[in-house]
Amino acid sequence: MLRRFFPGSSDPRRPATGTARSRDARSRLLCEQLEEREVPSVTLATISQPDIANNKPTYLPVTVTNTPAGPVTTTVTSDNAGVAASVVQGGQSVRFDVTGTDSNGVPFTGSMTVMLFPNSAPNAVQRIIDLVNSGYYNGKLFPRVVDTPNPFVIQGGGSSTSDNSPLPSLQAQFNQAYQFNSPGIMAMANTGNSASDNSQFFITALGQSFSATMANLEAPLNLRYSIVGILTSGSDIYQKILTTKTGSDGQTPVNNVTITSATLFTDTSDAVIELNPTKGFTGTANITVTANDGTGPTTLPFSTTGMADTSQQSPYLGPLSSTSLTTTEGTATTLTIPVVNPSGAGTTIAVGSSTSITTAPQNMTVSINQTTGVATLTPNAGFTGTITFEVGVKATSAADTGSVPYAYDTQAVTLTVSPPPTTSPPPPPATTSLTAVGSAPGTTPEVIIKNADGSVRFTVPVFDPSFLGGVNVAVGPVTGAGSQAVLATPGYGGGPIMLVINPATGTIAHTITMFNPAFRGGINLQVGDAAGLGYDQVLVGAGPSGGPRAMLLNLVTDTVMLNFFTGDPNTRGGTSVDLGTVFKSKGEMIVAGSGPGTSPVVTIYSATTGAAVGSFPVATSTITTQTGVRVRIGTPDPTSGNALIYAAPENSPIGSSETPFDPTQFITFPTGA
Repeated sequence: MLRRFFPGSSDPRRPATGTARSRDARSRLLCEQLEEREVPSVTLATISQPDIANNKPTYLPVTVTNTPAGPVTTTVTSDNAGVAASVVQGGQSVRFDVTGTDSNGVPFTGSMTVMLFPNSAPNAVQRIIDLVNSGYYNGKLFPRVVDTPNPFVIQGGGSSTSDNSPLPSLQAQFNQAYQFNSPGIMAMANTGNSASDNSQFFITALGQSFSATMANLEAPLNLRYSIVGILTSGSDIYQKILTTKTGSDGQTPVNNVTITSATLFTDTSDAVIELNPTKGFTGTANITVTANDGTGPTTLPFSTTGMADTSQQSPYLGPLSSTSLTTTEGTATTLTIPVVNPSGAGTTIAVGSSTSITTAPQNMTVSINQTTGVATLTPNAGFTGTITFEVGVKATSAADTGSVPYAYDTQAVTLTVSPPPTTSPPPPPATTSLTAVGSAPGTTPEVIIKNADGSVRFTVPVFDPSFLGGVNVAVGPVTGAGSQAVLATPGYGGGPIMLVINPATGTIAHTITMFNPAFRGGINLQVGDAAGLGYDQVLVGAGPSGGPRAMLLNLVTDTVMLNFFTGDPNTRGGTSVDLGTVFKSKGEMIVAGSGPGTSPVVTIYSATTGAAVGSFPVATSTITTQTGVRVRIGTPDPTSGNALIYAAPENSPIGSSETPFDPTQFITFPTGA
């Protein structure tokens, strides 16, 4: 409260008289209360970075406090041409609201904000965005903190270090412009296999010079973990998490540190600056950061010195042409193992068992040309079946095991060995019955078209070879009565496209796009004659990260017959779908399962009108809010004419355990309807 002081009588509205008493009154100070006012101000948190690597960018957060709150424009300059200074543009931020107990046993609540780096590892960044939007992180823990012998990391996003989302794991991505030489880097946690990015993440220690990060962070982490962002605010909460009391293993918090909520937003206050030295820079640069909220600039100067980077940049695997190989008994096959080698130093390529890259795989012999990267894989005589193994690369000078974890960058590969064919049957005519199988998540995208006897007619590559989200397939007369076609859509991570494959030639006849072209949640797929037209129509549903939209398509007339949401359009779990007879004499039905992040529910719709018939819950010990629901319509009972509906977790393997539900126990029709 502001006060204004002035001399005068006890009543400032009445002039004083000439008496002595009045003269005393005039000599007194009186005050009047005025309204409160905020004084605009912008404050920048101290930036201390005494040295930086002289061969790669360093990223530093600019934490701003401004009163009143509002958008802030940040700029940065360098007085030395040897260090280019700029503000990182674009990218969304994630705010993690956290509760826990500090090292003194005092409960705390606060938040940490991370600016995402979409140019560093775009697939992993999109995974974080999808999980935040779905509410996956709400209620998850920071199950691991490492503060000794040096401040290292906090790991979050699961109820334990092995708890991950039901979504398929991703191949790690590396960008040499983003490394662990900056404080507070957020990256995806993995198992040591570079194809195991899923949902857990870690954030590295704060306030360390480059000399410290080079020793504590760079060697074990660089080019082994997908970097997704940097901490921009909440360093006090980070320190409380890092130093919370741990159990006997020195890493598991005694008291839960819980993510109460995670929110995606565009940060208009805090910023990130990039300091990019010319290669070999060893001088000192004076950096000036300026923040302005429109009321006037606030500046923050600091100095930094270029430091020689003596850490060796680890080699890593490039994209494999295939992670699912096939051959016949006793027949060798080859796999080219691509290597990215930033340092140019010697590398060693290895092929090992599924449990250890340094142990020879079983049931086959391996020879590797270290110059070309070609590995020759020869199955043992008489062996048929599947061999799972790892391929990897490391610096030749690096120890296979030891204090630096994961010296090898590895990826899992399978080799399926089939018996040799006794004869080569001629291709059957196109009208012969056929089936199709799509590749599983984590393998090269392809469709295998099989004849009625199970023999392979064609193996058709589909989508981008680097896509590893799996392929959904369906077979039916969708282009007209008596004319079979094979349909293929991508699993999670793929765009909203459908391929129509001619089974007579094994070629792609048509490509159809639906939904938003930027959507990357994959497409669920079924076919059936919903309208009684004598040929099949195509039913599609958006995959995880999309709204629960379903569409019924007629490829003969090129029309959309139905287009509707099977749940709350604001959710982002997608929907699984099936098409068929559920109730006797009630026509074809569309059955939809709710996606991850929503209550597990099955809803039934008329395939003719799209009107909802009814719904029922399907929660079990394995089907939960986090898993989503995959649905399948069973074969109608010959007596009742009704069918059971089978439910399973959305991303469980095809053929895994399903729970049957009788929809007539939940849904009834009026008499005569």
